[in-house]
Amino acid sequence: MNKYFYHIQLSIYLLIIGILAVNIHIQMLNLGIPHPDGHYIKPAWMEPLKIFTQLIAVYWISLKIKLKPHNNFKKIIILFLLFSAMMQLILRLPLTSGYVNGGAFLFTWIAAYFPQLIWVLISSTLIVILSASQKISKSKTYIISILGIYSTLSWLIIIPLINNLTGGLLVFFTPANPQDILLPPYDLTTTIIASLSFVEPTIAYFIIGLLVWDNDSKNKVIEAIKLIFVIMVISQSLVRHIAFVLNSDLPFVTTNLSVGQFTLEWIFVGIMISFLLPWYHKKVLPAKKVNT
Repeated sequence: MNKYFYHIQLSIYLLIIGILAVNIHIQMLNLGIPHPDGHYIKPAWMEPLKIFTQLIAVYWISLKIKLKPHNNFKKIIILFLLFSAMMQLILRLPLTSGYVNGGAFLFTWIAAYFPQLIWVLISSTLIVILSASQKISKSKTYIISILGIYSTLSWLIIIPLINNLTGGLLVFFTPANPQDILLPPYDLTTTIIASLSFVEPTIAYFIIGLLVWDNDSKNKVIEAIKLIFVIMVISQSLVRHIAFVLNSDLPFVTTNLSVGQFTLEWIFVGIMISFLLPWYHKKVLPAKKVNT
């Protein structure tokens, strides 16, 4: 079968995965499951730990990106795009939030997502430099220490500084009219935008799956668990779930359902990509090798 037909199938499958994944959260909200915000006080350790574990996972991913020696600039660009897409900063969040924020897309992007993209670029550059250094990359202690220090500095200094610097740009853009801002429950258009654009992180995590999946492994369940764990760490949902359960003012079951509406999104994405990867290795990759 033509490899282009396989890629069409792949695209449709990833789009469907994204739509179904985000609707776990949407439909649970519609069923009355409370949103986590407002039901817990974020502990001080949550933000630096989210950043640290996320960067450790991204560093591991960077080691899986095999390029020619000294091609660090290209690797930074690849890692930056992957990292940004996994955090939904290129398409989904700017598009959905901009629509909800009264159509003030540029204002919303500068206020919320441009600063995050700058931090992702700085972080991607640091990670590639660390992975390119043979002396540092051979020592797990060095890597953990450097990323631990950088995570703390990001939380305390770097991210607030970027927000302050980029905040000055907001004077050049028109904020939303308060009357135009949409409030929950959102309309059908918002749901459609949020659902279709969830293909962005889905594609990114599929690429991550290609990097970390061992197709020669006989135990596909272990490979699936590994992929799901990586997705939960990079999306920060694992640390967020733990922090919410430990600090929520809701009953235990409601607590897990509340934060679980987001955790389940990523578990679902990981499971569905795990079903997809063996097929992709069997059908598409051999076709690529034949045609190269």
